[in-house]
Amino acid sequence: MPISELIVNNPYVFKNLRFVKLGRWATYPADVELWHTEHTSNYFEEYFGIWKEILAICVFDKEYSNHMYVPESFVKQLHSFIANVTAHDRRGLEKILMKFYDEKELIKKEASQTYPKNVSALDNNKLAEVYIHNRDLAHRIVVYDQFTWIAENYWIPLMDEILVQKLGLKKDSPEYSQALFALTKPQNISTTLEEKRAVIELALQIKKGLKEKVQAAQQLAAQYGWMPVLAYGLPWDEKKYVQELEGPCNRDIASLTKELTLLQDYTTVRNRDLEVIVGKYGISSNDLQIFIDFGLAIDTRNEAEYVASFVGFYLLPLYDEMIKRLQLSITDLRTLCADEIVACLRGEANPQEILARKGRICAWLLYGKTKQRINFTPEQGEEVFAFAEGQQSVRLDNPVDPSVARRGITASRGKAQGRVKLVPSPDENYKVEEGDILFAYSTMVDNLPAMKKAAAFVTESGGLTCHAAVVAREFGVPCIVGLKNAMSLFKEGDMVEVDADNGMVRKL
Repeated sequence: MPISELIVNNPYVFKNLRFVKLGRWATYPADVELWHTEHTSNYFEEYFGIWKEILAICVFDKEYSNHMYVPESFVKQLHSFIANVTAHDRRGLEKILMKFYDEKELIKKEASQTYPKNVSALDNNKLAEVYIHNRDLAHRIVVYDQFTWIAENYWIPLMDEILVQKLGLKKDSPEYSQALFALTKPQNISTTLEEKRAVIELALQIKKGLKEKVQAAQQLAAQYGWMPVLAYGLPWDEKKYVQELEGPCNRDIASLTKELTLLQDYTTVRNRDLEVIVGKYGISSNDLQIFIDFGLAIDTRNEAEYVASFVGFYLLPLYDEMIKRLQLSITDLRTLCADEIVACLRGEANPQEILARKGRICAWLLYGKTKQRINFTPEQGEEVFAFAEGQQSVRLDNPVDPSVARRGITASRGKAQGRVKLVPSPDENYKVEEGDILFAYSTMVDNLPAMKKAAAFVTESGGLTCHAAVVAREFGVPCIVGLKNAMSLFKEGDMVEVDADNGMVRKL
């Protein structure tokens, strides 16, 4: 019996797995494999000692979607790993996560230095080789993103115990949020804020007559144009940055200078705020370490995605060359898996025949017991999808009454009102205008163009470390994550209030 059938049919293997759904994204198989292949599981084991298990299901419906699940047993394994590491050495996890920063620089350097200048001159075998190398660089770094994504809930009860039980703060109160975000704020400025700082610096130069706007836009595009290319976003160009500079250039020099100073002194301000909170509540070094670890986990997760975007920037010319040679659309190419793309380039498979065999569902399981990838047939995928979804308990709060507020998780405090813009995929970023409320199943760096315009973010999945949460706190906009069925409970154009202070969204 093929192992895929064994997994599906054996009640003691597959049926006994309890899956936790981690979210839904608008990504195709080739994009999903950025994070979830046997290669990423091997790197995960190398870094954290456990072979990563995951169930990936790509659904080819009208609204394309990718659903991700992790076995509950694997989450417990990962929690045990963290507990054991920190039990032996209070700073043990910090030391492991700090390795990310060296790896980050090595991968960015390798991606830029080893990229061939003339892709069209490569033969198909060499093109396949470069493609494999590009994906391998990404696989090495996204491990850090995966670690925090899966392990996030390890820290939440520990931090709540300190903030609520030891310090007496009311859960989700302003004091609670202020302490939590000050204690977990990363020490170093993020790529998101670094880019924001560069925009303000150049806007000041323009206002002082030291630089032309087009020249500044070209400089920004060269330095940061790669940022929204995590899966399949397009790079930011000169035109985009000319528009980006309009807002800051319309502000007065004093306010721009004040904001720039805060960004330039980011680490100093962060350390000062941290000292104030630690001193105010008398937080012990052991308790503080829990927040330091969580802050590092947040930063490595967020920055790992940016490194993957940097690597992905060099993937785009490869994709352009592949679609010419294989005579495919970019969507068709991304519908293939990496091994299928390589086989087609090497003349070992016909892409049209592979695409013709694709059903409504493309699914695979990274199975820890055998440390291998199980690819399901379209028919098996339907069964697996029904099984995994059937384990998820979703409750609609008063789904009929539109005036009832829906509650999610406060990821960034504040209130905002605006029109709902449903963005199931980064392809629909264009719908978001200044002051709109961005609704998504979840966000990734490909959504940054829309997020820069939105007055608030609301997502169906995610927690305090997810992309939407981190960017919201950096942008200073309200954000609610984990609001179940948000994309169906609210409609395009609804006028809503996002009350992130209380984790609620209500129609007006």
